[in-house]
Amino acid sequence: MDELYTKDRPRQCRFSQKFAVPTRALGAGVWLTTVYAPSQQQVTPIDAATWERRMRPMECEVRVMRSANYIATAIAAGLGLMGTTLLASNNPAPRTLEDQVRHEILMVPYIGVFDNLSYQVENGVVTLSGQVTQPVRKLDVERAVESISGVTAVNDQIEVLPVSTFDDQIRVRTLRTLLRAAPLDKYFQGVQPSIRIIVKNGDVTLDGVVINAGDRQIAYMAASQVPGVFSVTNNLTIEPRK
Repeated sequence: MDELYTKDRPRQCRFSQKFAVPTRALGAGVWLTTVYAPSQQQVTPIDAATWERRMRPMECEVRVMRSANYIATAIAAGLGLMGTTLLASNNPAPRTLEDQVRHEILMVPYIGVFDNLSYQVENGVVTLSGQVTQPVRKLDVERAVESISGVTAVNDQIEVLPVSTFDDQIRVRTLRTLLRAAPLDKYFQGVQPSIRIIVKNGDVTLDGVVINAGDRQIAYMAASQVPGVFSVTNNLTIEPRK
């Protein structure tokens, strides 16, 4: 039994005839495999077993080659689609100056739920307004807008909110309260929340967009119940229906 599974034992079986066996078309050509048929004059049980053992790896090899061909085809197709996508991305549709300003502002890091920014573009002059909690964020936004091609000047009117531990505590409490309100948690998902919480000297201003008047009222009532809040100004607007 051990001899049947020993690789290449020429002394056990003599092979005299050579011929090519087509193993099905793979890709663009036909693969031909050369095998040696055992001589009919010296066929023994060992020879037959050896012949079968030699043919079996050939079938496995054909399957492997066919699978490799399919995989190569799939990879080539994927690379083709990727190349098409890259070419498309290198030729984006032209954007207006307003769109570019909005994009650059949204890309400024660390602008969060406690900051609120707005802008206006007129004849290449960009006017920035709103509130931020840190002076460096005001500077980052101004630099980002100045780098846009087509912007001739930047009028930075962004207000830096006073540094206050008391206001920081109110910010956190207000955010937690709004998140607990079931209809409102959806507005705080993602990098840019739809509702902004602006706190200055204990006064809270809600800014942003909601989908209906009910959510606007719930947000106002929830913020009014936060301990330490002196007043709440509700500047939330309702998103227009399409």
